[in-house]
Amino acid sequence: MFKLNGNSTYAPVTLDDGNVTLTNGTDLVMMGWGATSCGGYIWEHSEQLIEVEVDYIPNQVCQIKYQAGLSLGSITERMLCAGNEGKAAYAGDSGGPIIDKATGIQVGVYSWGFGCADADHPDIYARVSDQYEWI
Repeated sequence: MFKLNGNSTYAPVTLDDGNVTLTNGTDLVMMGWGATSCGGYIWEHSEQLIEVEVDYIPNQVCQIKYQAGLSLGSITERMLCAGNEGKAAYAGDSGGPIIDKATGIQVGVYSWGFGCADADHPDIYARVSDQYEWI
């Protein structure tokens, strides 16, 4: 939670109520204050909000990528996958939003990933539409 020094000029984000259709390669934007480099056990976190553009990856494709040598469980319909080689969420980004670039609608919340910007293992997000009624 942040305390603003004044009134915000930004409108609240619109949440996906289940009407957003994502297709392979849809441009998404992930945001967070997480680590800005990979490696080691000491992470340097950003002092300002950073965003990175990643592509939506269908769950079926994501599941195949994760089954190749890893047994981390199933990628369910409650999740969505996104990534680009060299671009990813990282330590400290958990809970950060991922937004459909074309519509500005938040479609997910960063949950977990494997490695660091590993093209073979996209990041996993909780689908906002799955929990829309609860939110």
